[in-house]
Amino acid sequence: MKQPQKLLIDWIAEVCSPEEVKWLEEEEKKLRSQGNERDLVLAFSKVPRKITQKDLNIGPEESREAQALKKNWHPENLDSQQAARILLLLSFASEKPEEFLGTVEKLLETADLNEQIAIYSALPLFPYPEKFLQLAYDGTRSNATSVFDTITLENPYPYEHFSEEAYNRLVLKAAFMERPFWKIVGIPDRANPVLADLLLDLVSERWSAGREVNPLVWKLITPALTEDRFREFKTRAKQMGAINEEAVALAYEQHKNPSTPNSQKWENLHKKWETQIHT
Repeated sequence: MKQPQKLLIDWIAEVCSPEEVKWLEEEEKKLRSQGNERDLVLAFSKVPRKITQKDLNIGPEESREAQALKKNWHPENLDSQQAARILLLLSFASEKPEEFLGTVEKLLETADLNEQIAIYSALPLFPYPEKFLQLAYDGTRSNATSVFDTITLENPYPYEHFSEEAYNRLVLKAAFMERPFWKIVGIPDRANPVLADLLLDLVSERWSAGREVNPLVWKLITPALTEDRFREFKTRAKQMGAINEEAVALAYEQHKNPSTPNSQKWENLHKKWETQIHT
């Protein structure tokens, strides 16, 4: 099996010039052999000048290689500069694991948006990933949507390391911010009654203000959908439109028959929602 560094350099080499790849390989070699924190910081900051920003060619075969290396790792959205920075981070980490957390914290103190995205994208690949838990928690509090999305969406780190309370907060914030929370790794596997109650409160608040919520949220509310709540929200949904009525009914159906996932029905409902908000 290839290591992440090998995958990354192969993907970068497909879209960047030989001169750019040569620079990156030399920096990686330096970090592996005698590199120190200063070498990493300098190379990290030079990436935009040394590596042209291009989309990576991540097709089905590359995705399979990534999944074989790290389950639920999704490099499809990385560009060449982000991949180069991740490569540098991993090269330093492999030689200086005891220093790595402190080095990453220092990088984040002065990191621009693109640098932050690269660091948080690399979280699931870091050695001793549990050491970076507080750093990940702090990142989810970012006001930058792109940083929040990097940690939250299609990133296995929260699923594997966040406590239930922290994971619930993450899903709730994603739904509140109207981010595509269904792309959070672990949904619906980590759905739980506490999260269901939190999301039900969110729906109630939004509906009281005459605002809709993506109907897929009801898929996570099913553990909390008692008979009384079903009757209440069934009535309220009539004021919010047919899609919301369908979502409440489907959630109740799943609550009564939890062994039946109704995946196709949820997918169809989501398509209706997407069509509605784009017309």
